[in-house]
Amino acid sequence: MTMRFTDKVALITGSSRGIGRAIALRLARDGADKVYHLLEKNIVTYTPMRRVGTPDDIANVVAFLCSEDAAWICGQTLTVDGGLSLTSPFDIGHLLVQPGE
Repeated sequence: MTMRFTDKVALITGSSRGIGRAIALRLARDGADKVYHLLEKNIVTYTPMRRVGTPDDIANVVAFLCSEDAAWICGQTLTVDGGLSLTSPFDIGHLLVQPGE
C-alpha cells in the first residue's frame, strides 16, 4: 500500500542521517514537504547561541545538577534551550514558516 503525502508537512527529526534521512527521503518522494531543515535553520536564527543544541549540551547540565556544585539548587525548573525560549517563550509556530510567508 502506497501512502501519498502531497501537500502534507512531515516533521522529521534527525533527517540529516540514518533512518531519519531514509524516512524523510521516502516521505518527500511521496509528496511531503520536509520541515526539519527549515526548523533547524530558524532555531539557529532565533537562538542566541546561534546553533542547535546537542545531547552533550543537555548531558553537561545533568552532570552539573548531579554534582556537589549544584547542592543548593532545589525545586527549580531549568530551561536548557540555548536561549530559544527568550525569543519564543510560548509558541514555536513561527519557526515552522518560511521567511516572508
